[in-house]
Amino acid sequence: MFGDEGVGIQDIHDICEGDIGETKIRSCILTLKNKELILVTKDGRKELYDINTSKLTEME
Repeated sequence: MFGDEGVGIQDIHDICEGDIGETKIRSCILTLKNKELILVTKDGRKELYDINTSKLTEME
């Protein structure tokens, strides 16, 4: 959904055209991570996020 490698905080901020602050984005990501709806990978020190599609299908 976010591409092969996931997206970072800055990418999400850019997609939202600055309408949502990075602090709010981080807060939402933390909530989604706790519900196991977001997968986290790393590219060096940068965390990249992707949707956990298998978890989403379980919710149907």
